[in-house]
Amino acid sequence: MLEIKDFSYRVNENYILKNVNMKFTEKTISVIQGPSGCGKSTLLKSIAKLYPKYSNGKCNGTITLNHEPLKKTGTDAFCKQISIMFQNPNYQFAMETVQDELIFTLENINTNPKLIEKKARQALGFCEIAHLANRKIATLSGGEKQKVSLAIIYAIDSPVILLDEPFVNVDQSSVNLIIDKLNVLKREHHKTIIIVDHNTYIYYGTADFYYKFDENKLNFKPFNAVKPNNLSKLISLNTNRRPFDNIITLQNFEVANENKELLSINNFSFKNGITLLTGDNGTGKSSLFKAITKSKKYRGNISLAKMPIRKMSKQKLYKKVGLIFQNADTQFMTMTVQEEINLSYKKVKNGFYNFSQIQDAIKLLNLDALLNRVIYTLSEGQKKKVQILSMLIMSNPILLLDEPFNGLDNHSLHQILKLLKNAKEKFNQSMIIISHRFDDVGQIIDHHVNLSNHKLVNLGSEHN
Repeated sequence: MLEIKDFSYRVNENYILKNVNMKFTEKTISVIQGPSGCGKSTLLKSIAKLYPKYSNGKCNGTITLNHEPLKKTGTDAFCKQISIMFQNPNYQFAMETVQDELIFTLENINTNPKLIEKKARQALGFCEIAHLANRKIATLSGGEKQKVSLAIIYAIDSPVILLDEPFVNVDQSSVNLIIDKLNVLKREHHKTIIIVDHNTYIYYGTADFYYKFDENKLNFKPFNAVKPNNLSKLISLNTNRRPFDNIITLQNFEVANENKELLSINNFSFKNGITLLTGDNGTGKSSLFKAITKSKKYRGNISLAKMPIRKMSKQKLYKKVGLIFQNADTQFMTMTVQEEINLSYKKVKNGFYNFSQIQDAIKLLNLDALLNRVIYTLSEGQKKKVQILSMLIMSNPILLLDEPFNGLDNHSLHQILKLLKNAKEKFNQSMIIISHRFDDVGQIIDHHVNLSNHKLVNLGSEHN
């Protein structure tokens, strides 16, 4: 049993968590819910002994496993007791290939050398990713990386498993697979599984206990999950009728990843307005964005309003097309929230937003209290809000957004959607959004395009 007693965490004199008391028993799955930045990830990282060691905070109280305080447990023993899947899978890995990462992990927990290859194969088989064994991790999609992370956790075989937003980049079929595997780990391997997530409906019928953040007490209280309505993947498009022009055209276009064909497109055009781009993990959605921004090699032609991008300098291209990276940390250039927003504002002459509009957006996203915070101390959801606002200020006529809603609670998602819709309607900014989150997105999009079997297919627009 993992038990948290009177646990508090603060930065300077500001309490993030206060008097947290929770118990987690074996053969259970518990889900913790709360708004972005409330301290959910802080709790998991404290259990994993990453905080306060690698943070600027301080904590009080005790966390015990089978009545033994974790802070007294040696590093070697602790690594076999608790494993964690980070919200950002890029923080999970140290080696180049999937196979090497598994071997490295097993060596670090002093696995018998004669058993390492067998255990690595078993972990890959359990997560149904044996075909990824020799792939370079850097070439995997976000969802594929999460499956690799789960394989590593399976190989470690720790009694306690911590998962921080495990489905932020994951398509529905992969969500179903991982949920099935978590159920197996709970029932057959007697694991204690603790999950932080905004979307508790995913776990209905799977989780045993649910907790939500109490904003008054700064801790977590139990609640009963409500059975979700039948969720449909069909996107309800908005109904403003207007003509659409081509903004990006692909002709005889091909992209590959380590000799694996991803896209092969004879002729396809993205229209102005807001397009939702969907597809399973690993199909090449992010690779398409990289090709459009000339950061990945491709064959064929890409044109912006009939102008081939091969004839455009990167400087000219980047004034027309902006890219919001899947990993927010790779976007930032400065230290604090205020500095990052100011930098975007100073870079653009005659942009979409004036100073007053930027201040309104800061308040809308509840960033006004965070302006002096170092960006890398923010939660993933807070980073996303800073990242999206900064890129909107850059005022590119076309904006590519790669999984922009990762880590956002429902309230924050609605505020971001409001900003995106405003940018489209007021400034005629066009966007292509890669996302596996379908909740409420339909209110702002004009087109739905799906990537499958190497082809782009228009599933719907205001004209059909």
